[in-house]
Amino acid sequence: MKIGKQKVYRWLLSTGLLSLVSGCTMLGFLVSPTSSEQKVSPQFPLYNQKDRSIYLAVRPTAGSRTDADIPDLLQKILAADLHRKVKIPTEAIFLMPPASANPSASFSWTQLEEDARRKGAAFLLYVEITDCELIRLTEQDYYMGNLAVRTILLKTDTAEVVWPPEKTPRLIRTSVDFESRGRSAVLQRLLTAVSHCIVRNLYPCPQTDFRISEEMETLDAFFNQAQ
Repeated sequence: MKIGKQKVYRWLLSTGLLSLVSGCTMLGFLVSPTSSEQKVSPQFPLYNQKDRSIYLAVRPTAGSRTDADIPDLLQKILAADLHRKVKIPTEAIFLMPPASANPSASFSWTQLEEDARRKGAAFLLYVEITDCELIRLTEQDYYMGNLAVRTILLKTDTAEVVWPPEKTPRLIRTSVDFESRGRSAVLQRLLTAVSHCIVRNLYPCPQTDFRISEEMETLDAFFNQAQ
């Protein structure tokens, strides 16, 4: 059972034992953060920008094996994480229309930037799905899967890349070895993991939450750790 520092302090104060405890020792105990309180500094502090409005654009590359519903699902999960963790108001989060809304439209980076500016978004978060594989293992709907994306965050007014710090799209790879609850469950785990691996770099993420079991090490990650 975990006991909070403030509870310990109040108990010592109420019993009169506080004065008997070494001042420096007690002060160090009370002010030093626990592992659950420690934060990982964001690579880009989106959370404290005056204007955090953001346009989300998720699209698959040709040959990525991405089912039609996946880009829109990832956009919605990203929007929820940005609202909950980075504290961006829902009305300041804009989603790119799904491809199904205009199947004949070809992708244009210039058009994407214009759409973001037209919405009044200060930032554009672009996520490109490069590989998606959902494998049914048995007739009981047991699944495994993997999902890989490249992503970048930039300012819409200047096109300046603000994240990742290497100024090139960050590769994120996630994998689930076994899921017994079917396609929806394995897909939810993969999408949630990708969203987490993006958003954790934009606000002070609790140290105990930073790493997750679904993420896979990449050459990008090794490069970043060496910086």
